Formats: sequence, structure tokens, C-alpha cells
Amino acid sequence: MASSDPQSSAYFHTSICKTLCDTIDDLICTGRIEPQLGGKILRNCVSSIQKVFAENVKAVVKMKGRLQYYRNFENKWWWVVRNCTLTLGTGVRAETMHVDKLRIVGYPTTDEQSGNKSSSAEPDGRKNKKGIKKVVK
Repeated sequence: MASSDPQSSAYFHTSICKTLCDTIDDLICTGRIEPQLGGKILRNCVSSIQKVFAENVKAVVKMKGRLQYYRNFENKWWWVVRNCTLTLGTGVRAETMHVDKLRIVGYPTTDEQSGNKSSSAEPDGRKNKKGIKKVVK
């Protein structure tokens, strides 16, 4: 079961959502729940994940590695970084880890999708979609 919302579809590739989908499929196959209830559970799960991330994730991550490739399709970005070193946090409590392959998916915020750009604009001198230069103060 996957969502038709492209922004929330990124959550379906996480291990927790894959496990939830498998469990819901098993419950539907054994007749313990209806398919409509399974869909409702998944929709609520994704909206809950988005809400918790928006409210609680305030981490600082520094990343250094070799960019293997990047793609952009319909204002959605995909990056793959090889031999990546991640530093989580700052100061004394910073943790460093090494990963062979890091995949990053980036989606615009809901305001940017509807055309309302937030104040976190592009760097000075860059052009936005309409070709108008935007100055960051």
C-alpha cells in the first residue's frame, strides 16, 4: 500500500512503514481487519510521522562525502553520496559515523508546492523558477 501523495511516499521506504505495511497486509489476508481500515491506518501513520518530524527534529548534521549522482524530477530531489562521514550534533556531544552509501530525498514544503515561498529563500544571485532574481537579506 502506497500513498498517492509524493511527499509522504518517501516515508513508505523506511523500515518502520515497510513493517507496518506487511503487518497490515497479513491482518487483511487473515480477515482480521477490513482493507479500508488498513488504508486509514497507513494514512494516519504518515500524517503522524510528518507531524512528529516537524515538531521534534531540530538536529544538526554535517556531511562529507563523494556525490555519486543527483536527480531532479517535478521539484523533487534525489542524491546519492558514497563514502560519507556524518557528524551528528555539535560540540562535545557530537557523534561521527561512516556510511558507504547515503540516499537523500528532498521535497519542497507544502507552501512552496502551492506557490507561496517561505522566507528561507535561495542564496543571493540565484534565479527562482520564474526567472526573477531574488535577493536574500
